[in-house]
Amino acid sequence: MKILTVHEISEKFADKMKKKHNYTQDEKEVISYYAEVFISTLNFLVSSFIISLLLFGLIGVLYCAIVAITFGLLRRNTGGYHCLKPLPCYILTSSSFIVTTILAVILSTNYFIYILYLISLICGIGIIKLVPVPSENSPSRGKKIDDKFRKKYVALLIVFIVINIINIILGMTIISNCISLAIILVAILTSKIPLKISKLKPLSIFKKIWRY
Repeated sequence: MKILTVHEISEKFADKMKKKHNYTQDEKEVISYYAEVFISTLNFLVSSFIISLLLFGLIGVLYCAIVAITFGLLRRNTGGYHCLKPLPCYILTSSSFIVTTILAVILSTNYFIYILYLISLICGIGIIKLVPVPSENSPSRGKKIDDKFRKKYVALLIVFIVINIINIILGMTIISNCISLAIILVAILTSKIPLKISKLKPLSIFKKIWRY
């Protein structure tokens, strides 16, 4: 029995929807794209949650979910580097969420919580002028639309900064770290750091894996 790829499953689903509802080819392609995004997202979330569950129990799933939600909401408005193929995307995204969750737990002392909060504040504010970063899949749609994405990002960043202040006051150090590290991760992918990493000879393989 042949194992279908995420793309093939999405195409089959879109074909069925097209036949059932008489959608146009353009509408079918949109359905296929969003189906692929949904399945891919579900894949790396489930993988990240399972490993977090094994490492830290049910509370680990909560921590990982906070990382994923913070990252996903901000990333949706920032753009930035992305993987060219589904498998590297799955591996790198899942690994990023898991490593971020582990770091949030390990660095949960009062000393590190303030450092991470300060770094996330600097990083989050520092990329405002760059947002949204145009890419091959999501080119700039004009100043008006770009400003809209930037305003959404700033609004969400303020919300997460306020939530983090509340977490620190209440002593919820790990949750605060999850949010801080997710903001830092978004900032890294929005900045030129991945490009500089790709230029290093030992890491030049990343040129074939990701780009704007």
